[in-house]
Amino acid sequence: MIASDLSIRPQYTPWVAAVWVDPQHRNANVGSGLVRAGAEAAKRSGFATAYLCAMPHNHAFYERLGWSIVETDVDGEGLAVFRSR
Repeated sequence: MIASDLSIRPQYTPWVAAVWVDPQHRNANVGSGLVRAGAEAAKRSGFATAYLCAMPHNHAFYERLGWSIVETDVDGEGLAVFRSR
């Protein structure tokens, strides 16, 4: 969890950011666990909502985890901002 991961959208805070799972460990619920832990950390810190950004090829992953899109094509290349529910 960080204060901001997208300098052009400072109104969104905090962010679950820099989540990466090496390919050999994907599809084992590692990424979903990390994302959930980040959102829970935000709630424990007093935030009702957490944010993250993702490129189109990752949108379905975050939507399956219950995140919803706030903005699309933020950077002109398909980057979307999501919020936790």
